[in-house]
Amino acid sequence: MLNKTGFGHAQLVRETGFNSSPVTRGVLIRAVKPDIETGKEGEKTMTDLLDKYQEFFDDAYKEGALNARTKILISLGTALGAGCEP
Repeated sequence: MLNKTGFGHAQLVRETGFNSSPVTRGVLIRAVKPDIETGKEGEKTMTDLLDKYQEFFDDAYKEGALNARTKILISLGTALGAGCEP
C-alpha cells in the first residue's frame, strides 16, 4: 500500500500496542517519499496545487450574495455535521 502512494524504502520500526481489531495491529512505519516540488516537465508541483487551492478558496469566500462570515459558519456547520473535529 505504501508503494502505491509513492513511498519507498518502508520499514517497520516497532509495534505500538494499539490494536484496533483482532485482525489488525498498530505499527510505526518509517518510509521515504520523493520531494514533489521537483516535478517533471508538464507535471504540477505541490506549489502549483496549493496556489490553485488558494485561488479557489479566495473565490469561494469573497463577498457576494452571502458575506464571508456567513460562508465560514456554513462551512463549519457542514464539517461538524459530517463528523469532522474542529
